[in-house]
Amino acid sequence: MTDAINTTEAATQAPAEVAPAPLNEYVNMSKQLFHFKTDKVKDDKGVVIGAGKKHPSVGIFLPVPKLTRLQEFLANPETYAKEIDLLLGAVTSMVYSVARGQINEFREANKDAVVTPQVLNYDQLDFTAIANMPKSERGSSVPSDEDIKAFLESYQSVMPGATERTADKIAKHVEIIATGFKKQRAQKDMLEFFVQMFAVYAASVDEATLEEHQEVFEYFGAKLERMLKVEEKVTMDDL
Repeated sequence: MTDAINTTEAATQAPAEVAPAPLNEYVNMSKQLFHFKTDKVKDDKGVVIGAGKKHPSVGIFLPVPKLTRLQEFLANPETYAKEIDLLLGAVTSMVYSVARGQINEFREANKDAVVTPQVLNYDQLDFTAIANMPKSERGSSVPSDEDIKAFLESYQSVMPGATERTADKIAKHVEIIATGFKKQRAQKDMLEFFVQMFAVYAASVDEATLEEHQEVFEYFGAKLERMLKVEEKVTMDDL
Protein backbone atom coordinates (compact mmCIF):
# COMPACT_ATOMS: atom_id res chain seq x y z
CA MET A 1 0.00 0.00 0.00
CA THR A 2 2.79 2.35 0.95
CA ASP A 3 4.70 1.50 -2.21
CA ALA A 4 1.65 2.36 -4.29
CA ILE A 5 1.29 5.74 -2.59
CA ASN A 6 4.97 6.53 -3.10
CA THR A 7 4.72 5.52 -6.75
CA THR A 8 1.76 7.83 -7.26
CA GLU A 9 3.55 10.73 -5.55
CA ALA A 10 6.64 10.17 -7.67
CA ALA A 11 4.56 10.18 -10.82
CA THR A 12 3.07 13.58 -9.98
CA GLN A 13 6.38 15.26 -9.15
CA ALA A 14 7.63 17.72 -11.73
CA PRO A 15 10.71 16.48 -13.60
CA ALA A 16 14.01 18.12 -12.74
CA GLU A 17 14.86 20.99 -15.05
CA VAL A 18 17.55 20.12 -17.54
CA ALA A 19 20.07 22.73 -18.62
CA PRO A 20 20.15 23.43 -22.36
CA ALA A 21 23.16 22.35 -24.35
CA PRO A 22 26.07 24.82 -24.09
CA LEU A 23 26.33 27.30 -26.92
CA ASN A 24 29.89 26.16 -27.51
CA GLU A 25 32.72 24.22 -25.87
CA TYR A 26 33.96 27.25 -23.94
CA VAL A 27 30.95 27.89 -21.69
CA ASN A 28 28.76 26.28 -19.06
CA MET A 29 25.07 27.06 -18.89
CA SER A 30 24.43 28.59 -15.47
CA LYS A 31 20.88 29.07 -14.20
CA GLN A 32 20.16 32.59 -12.94
CA LEU A 33 16.93 33.85 -11.40
CA PHE A 34 15.22 37.02 -12.61
CA HIS A 35 12.77 38.55 -10.11
CA PHE A 36 10.12 41.13 -10.94
CA LYS A 37 8.29 43.75 -8.90
CA THR A 38 4.54 44.20 -8.85
CA ASP A 39 3.39 46.56 -11.61
CA LYS A 40 1.88 49.84 -10.45
CA VAL A 41 -1.36 51.12 -11.94
CA LYS A 42 -1.24 54.89 -12.56
CA ASP A 43 -3.86 57.38 -13.61
CA ASP A 44 -3.51 59.88 -16.47
CA LYS A 45 -1.49 62.20 -14.20
CA GLY A 46 0.99 59.50 -13.27
CA VAL A 47 -0.34 59.04 -9.74
CA VAL A 48 -0.25 55.46 -8.45
CA ILE A 49 -3.82 54.31 -7.83
CA GLY A 50 -3.32 50.60 -7.31
CA ALA A 51 -1.27 47.48 -7.86
CA GLY A 52 -1.20 45.57 -11.10
CA LYS A 53 0.05 42.11 -11.91
CA LYS A 54 3.36 40.63 -10.80
CA HIS A 55 5.35 38.63 -13.29
CA PRO A 56 6.54 35.38 -11.68
CA SER A 57 10.26 34.86 -11.18
CA VAL A 58 11.99 33.22 -14.13
CA GLY A 59 15.03 30.97 -14.14
CA ILE A 60 17.11 31.35 -17.30
CA PHE A 61 20.30 29.51 -18.21
CA LEU A 62 23.06 31.89 -19.27
CA PRO A 63 26.39 31.10 -20.96
CA VAL A 64 29.27 31.57 -18.49
CA PRO A 65 32.89 31.04 -19.57
CA LYS A 66 34.55 27.94 -18.17
CA LEU A 67 37.55 28.36 -15.87
CA THR A 68 39.79 26.87 -18.56
CA ARG A 69 38.58 29.57 -20.97
CA LEU A 70 39.43 32.34 -18.50
CA GLN A 71 42.87 30.78 -17.99
CA GLU A 72 43.34 30.81 -21.75
CA PHE A 73 42.54 34.54 -21.85
CA LEU A 74 45.07 35.33 -19.13
CA ALA A 75 47.76 33.16 -20.70
CA ASN A 76 47.46 35.00 -24.04
CA PRO A 77 47.10 38.73 -23.21
CA GLU A 78 47.94 39.93 -26.72
CA THR A 79 45.41 37.69 -28.42
CA TYR A 80 42.68 38.29 -25.86
CA ALA A 81 43.36 41.92 -24.88
CA LYS A 82 39.68 42.92 -24.98
CA GLU A 83 38.59 39.90 -22.93
CA ILE A 84 41.22 40.72 -20.30
CA ASP A 85 40.09 44.35 -20.21
CA LEU A 86 36.55 43.08 -19.56
CA LEU A 87 37.77 40.82 -16.73
CA LEU A 88 39.82 43.60 -15.14
CA GLY A 89 36.82 45.93 -15.44
CA ALA A 90 34.67 43.43 -13.54
CA VAL A 91 37.35 43.08 -10.85
CA THR A 92 37.74 46.86 -10.58
CA SER A 93 33.98 47.28 -10.23
CA MET A 94 33.91 44.80 -7.35
CA VAL A 95 36.78 46.54 -5.51
CA TYR A 96 35.09 49.90 -6.10
CA SER A 97 31.81 48.53 -4.78
CA VAL A 98 33.38 47.42 -1.50
CA ALA A 99 35.26 50.73 -1.15
CA ARG A 100 32.05 52.66 -1.82
CA GLY A 101 30.33 50.64 0.88
CA GLN A 102 33.07 51.60 3.37
CA ILE A 103 32.71 55.26 2.44
CA ASN A 104 28.93 55.10 2.80
CA GLU A 105 29.31 53.61 6.28
CA PHE A 106 31.86 56.28 7.24
CA ARG A 107 29.59 59.10 6.11
CA GLU A 108 26.61 57.70 7.99
CA ALA A 109 28.63 57.71 11.21
CA ASN A 110 30.47 60.99 10.49
CA LYS A 111 28.14 63.32 8.61
CA ASP A 112 30.38 66.40 8.78
CA ALA A 113 33.70 64.65 8.19
CA VAL A 114 35.65 64.91 4.94
CA VAL A 115 36.17 61.71 2.96
CA THR A 116 39.86 60.99 2.34
CA PRO A 117 41.75 57.81 1.37
CA GLN A 118 42.55 57.35 5.07
CA VAL A 119 38.95 56.35 5.83
CA LEU A 120 39.34 53.17 3.80
CA ASN A 121 40.36 49.81 5.22
CA TYR A 122 42.73 48.69 2.47
CA ASP A 123 43.17 45.23 3.97
CA GLN A 124 39.50 44.60 3.17
CA LEU A 125 40.01 45.82 -0.41
CA ASP A 126 42.43 43.01 -1.18
CA PHE A 127 40.74 40.78 -3.76
CA THR A 128 41.25 37.62 -1.69
CA ALA A 129 39.70 39.38 1.29
CA ILE A 130 36.73 40.40 -0.85
CA ALA A 131 36.34 36.83 -2.13
CA ASN A 132 36.08 35.61 1.46
CA MET A 133 33.52 38.24 2.51
CA PRO A 134 29.85 37.32 2.84
CA LYS A 135 28.12 38.41 -0.36
CA SER A 136 25.93 40.81 1.60
CA GLU A 137 29.02 42.84 2.58
CA ARG A 138 30.42 43.24 -0.92
CA GLY A 139 27.86 45.46 -2.60
CA SER A 140 27.30 49.16 -2.13
CA SER A 141 24.17 49.69 -4.20
CA VAL A 142 21.35 51.52 -2.46
CA PRO A 143 17.76 50.60 -3.35
CA SER A 144 15.59 53.33 -4.85
CA ASP A 145 13.32 55.39 -2.63
CA GLU A 146 10.35 53.80 -4.38
CA ASP A 147 11.58 50.27 -3.59
CA ILE A 148 12.29 51.15 0.04
CA LYS A 149 8.83 52.68 0.39
CA ALA A 150 7.21 49.55 -1.06
CA PHE A 151 9.09 47.33 1.39
CA LEU A 152 8.19 49.51 4.37
CA GLU A 153 4.53 49.44 3.34
CA SER A 154 4.70 45.65 3.18
CA TYR A 155 6.41 45.51 6.60
CA GLN A 156 3.74 47.79 8.09
CA SER A 157 1.00 45.60 6.65
CA VAL A 158 2.44 42.22 7.64
CA MET A 159 4.05 42.71 11.03
CA PRO A 160 1.09 43.58 13.29
CA GLY A 161 -0.41 40.17 12.62
CA ALA A 162 2.94 38.38 12.62
CA THR A 163 4.07 39.81 15.96
CA GLU A 164 0.77 40.67 17.70
CA ARG A 165 2.06 44.21 18.10
CA THR A 166 -0.14 47.22 17.45
CA ALA A 167 0.03 49.08 14.17
CA ASP A 168 1.37 52.10 16.05
CA LYS A 169 4.31 50.09 17.38
CA ILE A 170 5.07 48.71 13.93
CA ALA A 171 4.92 52.26 12.59
CA LYS A 172 7.79 53.07 14.97
CA HIS A 173 9.70 50.11 13.50
CA VAL A 174 9.15 51.56 10.06
CA GLU A 175 10.46 54.98 11.13
CA ILE A 176 13.64 53.42 12.50
CA ILE A 177 14.20 51.21 9.45
CA ALA A 178 13.65 54.16 7.10
CA THR A 179 16.51 56.05 8.77
CA GLY A 180 18.85 53.06 8.39
CA PHE A 181 19.07 52.51 12.18
CA LYS A 182 21.33 55.57 12.44
CA LYS A 183 20.30 56.53 15.99
CA GLN A 184 20.42 52.89 17.10
CA ARG A 185 23.82 51.96 15.65
CA ALA A 186 25.41 51.81 19.15
CA GLN A 187 22.50 49.95 20.75
CA LYS A 188 23.34 46.28 20.26
CA ASP A 189 20.11 45.04 21.83
CA MET A 190 18.06 47.20 19.47
CA LEU A 191 19.99 46.01 16.42
CA GLU A 192 19.54 42.38 17.46
CA PHE A 193 15.82 43.05 17.94
CA PHE A 194 15.50 44.18 14.33
CA VAL A 195 17.47 41.16 13.11
CA GLN A 196 14.79 39.07 14.81
CA MET A 197 11.99 41.18 13.34
CA PHE A 198 13.41 40.78 9.84
CA ALA A 199 13.49 37.02 10.36
CA VAL A 200 9.85 37.14 11.45
CA TYR A 201 8.94 39.17 8.37
CA ALA A 202 10.71 36.71 6.06
CA ALA A 203 8.89 33.79 7.69
CA SER A 204 5.51 35.52 7.50
CA VAL A 205 5.33 36.48 3.83
CA ASP A 206 5.01 34.25 0.82
CA GLU A 207 7.92 33.58 -1.50
CA ALA A 208 6.69 35.98 -4.16
CA THR A 209 6.50 38.88 -1.68
CA LEU A 210 9.96 38.18 -0.32
CA GLU A 211 11.37 38.02 -3.85
CA GLU A 212 9.71 41.33 -4.72
CA HIS A 213 11.38 43.08 -1.77
CA GLN A 214 14.56 41.02 -1.73
CA GLU A 215 16.93 43.85 -2.67
CA VAL A 216 15.68 46.16 0.11
CA PHE A 217 15.38 43.32 2.64
CA GLU A 218 18.99 42.26 2.04
CA TYR A 219 20.20 45.88 2.02
CA PHE A 220 18.86 46.59 5.52
CA GLY A 221 19.82 43.12 6.73
CA ALA A 222 23.43 43.63 5.66
CA LYS A 223 23.44 47.04 7.33
CA LEU A 224 22.34 45.46 10.62
CA GLU A 225 25.06 42.82 10.34
CA ARG A 226 27.77 45.43 9.77
CA MET A 227 26.58 47.57 12.67
CA LEU A 228 26.57 44.58 15.00
CA LYS A 229 30.13 43.69 13.98
CA VAL A 230 31.29 47.24 14.70
CA GLU A 231 29.56 47.14 18.07
CA GLU A 232 31.30 43.85 18.92
CA LYS A 233 34.67 45.34 17.99
CA VAL A 234 34.11 48.42 20.14
CA THR A 235 33.11 46.23 23.06
CA MET A 236 36.25 44.11 22.76
CA ASP A 237 38.48 47.18 22.44
CA ASP A 238 37.03 48.58 25.65
CA LEU A 239 37.92 45.51 27.73
